[in-house]
Amino acid sequence: MAAMPLKAQYQEMVTFEDVAVHFTKTEWTGLSPAQRALYRSVMLENFGNLTALGRSHKCSVSC
Repeated sequence: MAAMPLKAQYQEMVTFEDVAVHFTKTEWTGLSPAQRALYRSVMLENFGNLTALGRSHKCSVSC
């Protein structure tokens, strides 16, 4: 099968808030230490990826 060229499409800017997952206090207390560590790791990775792309961000929690 021959490779098909990709068509350029408009892509909307993404911010940290667009990809962040927020827990209520009740939900957060229900997470195990391993789940909290995974959450922190994923959020830091997302933040790093977005800042590497030069995206603006508003981080309302300690990252």
